[in-house]
Amino acid sequence: MHFSLHKTPKSSFIYVAYRDGTGKRTLRSTGEINRSKARIKAEAMVAIAEAERRRETDKRFFDRLVSETLSRLGHSPSPEPMIFKWLEQWLADIQSTVSPTTHQKYSAVIEQFIRSLGDKKYKPLSDVNWEEVAKFRDQLLRSGLAPKTVNSSARVILKMPFRLAVDSGLCESTGHERLLPEFPRGRSQKVQCD
Repeated sequence: MHFSLHKTPKSSFIYVAYRDGTGKRTLRSTGEINRSKARIKAEAMVAIAEAERRRETDKRFFDRLVSETLSRLGHSPSPEPMIFKWLEQWLADIQSTVSPTTHQKYSAVIEQFIRSLGDKKYKPLSDVNWEEVAKFRDQLLRSGLAPKTVNSSARVILKMPFRLAVDSGLCESTGHERLLPEFPRGRSQKVQCD
């Protein structure tokens, strides 16, 4: 990490000089007047630029870097919610936007899914993957539910809270994009007898 810290006569803040992700020299304010806090922010800026140059940037990298930087600056980073907490919060949030019957149906599916996870429900939200959803789907099919009901439960209802988590930036991916192809609806063929 190569950078230098500077004071300019125009600002009370400390600036950092470093090479950005394209290799161009950059002078950027740290927004700090304290030299040790400015150094912590400068190290984070340089780490991002170096990762960009190596093309190693993804959301988990940034989340980890921001978390470490906040911790070093004395702030507590907001942790990623546990799977069951996120799903329960989602149910509470949508309660006023859907009918009581719909909310009851959503609650039943979410509670079944949480139970199917066992102790994994205490893991971070991004730890959910499509294998858990497939296991839940198979469990529903074995219990005798119709494929149409399983489609609704495993694909439609579960997809909503996980898509919201990704869209909200809480996690990079929960595997909801791969939430299983739709099952055949099982329509019976009519047989004509002469």
